[in-house]
Amino acid sequence: ARTQDPTAYDVYLRGRDFFRRWGKRNIQIAQRMFSQAIALDPEFASAFAGLADTYCYLYMYINSSQENLEHAGRNSERALDLDPALAEAHAARGLALSLGKNHEAAAKAFRTAIELDPNLFEAFYFAARDCVVQGHYEEAVDFYRKAAATSPDDYQIPILVAQIHHALEDSAEEERCNRLGMELAEKAILLNPEDARACYMGAGAMIRLGQRERGLKWAKRALALDPDDPAILYNVACSFAGLGMIEEAVDCLERTVKVGAAYKDWMMNDTDLDPLRENRRFQALVESLG
Repeated sequence: ARTQDPTAYDVYLRGRDFFRRWGKRNIQIAQRMFSQAIALDPEFASAFAGLADTYCYLYMYINSSQENLEHAGRNSERALDLDPALAEAHAARGLALSLGKNHEAAAKAFRTAIELDPNLFEAFYFAARDCVVQGHYEEAVDFYRKAAATSPDDYQIPILVAQIHHALEDSAEEERCNRLGMELAEKAILLNPEDARACYMGAGAMIRLGQRERGLKWAKRALALDPDDPAILYNVACSFAGLGMIEEAVDCLERTVKVGAAYKDWMMNDTDLDPLRENRRFQALVESLG
């Protein structure tokens, strides 16, 4: 533990647990936990790294404001100032740099994090994400596989890798990864029935595997768990689009924008939303985002 205050460390660990559950409400709880840990120990570098990660999440999925990005940058820098040998700090810094489109510096930060802790899930996971946004798919798959080795039960990774294989037109690997991701999502739901991310990611995998009715049920379940979470609304819209439920998909996207998330780049480029391209409501929605 990189703090002498056992209460601060306990609060930090609980914050990490909530952060890894994802979802708007969980991230907000994690943010409060990390802030509380910092209040207890103002030199607790790990808590600053965790706080930076929460602001990165908010920037990616809830509100892409410059303020959130600046908070991510400041807190990751503070974590490094306090403990330059902390792997979590370098991983958090890498993600903040990646979101600021400083990919070269981000890659260096991720490499340092991995050298300091070869078992740090976030370092591999965020590095993979940085590769994906640059179109470096094969490198991204390698990072995702290394992340999976540190957390074999993580359902997100095989489903994200399946999306890469879809882009690479490797249907056999795409199907294999979707099936593995679906099975891991099913296990995650047994452990935590309120894991909305497992619901909507599992739903997407089911639909792509042809299990349309089951996928629809899971998508609706995710929406019921938190109908105001932009990430849930967006991903359920993708599932509805894949099922040909065009108006329902646009409804979700309109609600995504209404609760404060733009997602314009995703709406313009996400192949999951291709069935909506000719829909006038969808076109008007994208245009309204400026």
